[in-house]
Amino acid sequence: MSAVEIVDTYYHGALSFKLLKTTSDCAQHPTVTLKAPPTVILGGGAYVDLDGPCSPPSPPGNLLTAMYPNDSGTTWTVASKDHLEVSKARVVAYCIAAQMKDGTPISLDNYKIVRATSAPCSKSTSRLDLLLWAEEQGLTTVVLVTCCLQVIRRLG
Repeated sequence: MSAVEIVDTYYHGALSFKLLKTTSDCAQHPTVTLKAPPTVILGGGAYVDLDGPCSPPSPPGNLLTAMYPNDSGTTWTVASKDHLEVSKARVVAYCIAAQMKDGTPISLDNYKIVRATSAPCSKSTSRLDLLLWAEEQGLTTVVLVTCCLQVIRRLG
């Protein structure tokens, strides 16, 4: 696993926001947890790195299977797995973390972690249809946004 990298920092009023990134090791079922204390994680995202050092040209691929914060909002965990065919990959996790501009944590009274788990389904047809359409249009990157999460899938 790579170290946590600060990609960018933003300031607004009394708050400081950081965009953080880390990458898992190569594996068939890669997982990585980005630790961000004393900040509070507001949201995050991930992608499967199919162009990295552990993937051959045109690999079968890996599917994202999990993205979530812990109950205290100080870690962001991401996981993926191969399916049917062995396919090693890395996952890259991103999160947006916040703290007071002076470096102190945000008070526990001022934020709430909300978690929901979707019902099992055979496939996500609306997202699948969007990705198939994007491939037909020759697009190389599609961004799916759900609340504060961005999931990026590279096509091709």
